[in-house]
Amino acid sequence: MSPDAVRRRYEAIRAEAGPGVTVVVATKYVALEDMAALAEAGVEVVGENRAQDLERKQAQYGDAFRWHFIGHLQSNKAKVVNPRCELVHSLASASAASRLTVPALVEVNLSGEASKSGITPEELPALLAAYGGVRGLMTMPPAADDPEASRPYF
Repeated sequence: MSPDAVRRRYEAIRAEAGPGVTVVVATKYVALEDMAALAEAGVEVVGENRAQDLERKQAQYGDAFRWHFIGHLQSNKAKVVNPRCELVHSLASASAASRLTVPALVEVNLSGEASKSGITPEELPALLAAYGGVRGLMTMPPAADDPEASRPYF
């Protein structure tokens, strides 16, 4: 996709989301060399879900973007994320929280699905008490054909 096409799509999404909403462009499947098109298109915030890809992309594009980590954060990867990201979207353990120095959204597994990461609702109070960097909560509802079926999880 050309930078102009990316810009048009990005601007349309931002207009739909409205002011005060941060649009995070997920770069999981974006090749290192294709990140330039995002920068040319004016993308401000990118979210990477693999620590090793975050390292490579941030080394190449540095301040071209504000960086978020959107993948499952293993505690041993906090050292990679801390100096590079302004927000973690997927804090799901007390172990990772104890090593994290940047703000985070706590991932709560409200559906109870074993295939999903996140702490249980019962674990949430202890994590909130132990980690002062919580900026919000996030969850992933079960897959459903009807979008309204997801509403109770939010």
